Amino acid sequence: MLKGYSIQSAANTKAHSKGKDIIAINPAKQKLWISVKGYPEKSQNAQARHWFSSAIFDLLLYRNESSSAILALGIPDGFTTYLNLAARMDWLFKVLPFKIYWVDKNGHIRVQK
Repeated sequence: MLKGYSIQSAANTKAHSKGKDIIAINPAKQKLWISVKGYPEKSQNAQARHWFSSAIFDLLLYRNESSSAILALGIPDGFTTYLNLAARMDWLFKVLPFKIYWVDKNGHIRVQK
């Protein structure tokens, strides 16, 4: 968990709930909207690319809803396909500022800005 943040809602991603996966408030009272993707099970690389692109599209839609919300992806750390795709997003970080919360299997979070 991120220090100082309060979780307002968390979707049941296994049930494929619609909407933002996590909505949180930071200590400065700003909204944080996170699109979360997990470990793919079938056709891992193809599914990871599909999920990653879906998460990026979520961010585009979220920005249209609010120009002030902090946007982020929450994705598994150490999964090669996600790491490679994120490395190719430098231009997007400049145009659509967002963070990536890399979460390892032990729940440790690494932030990419």
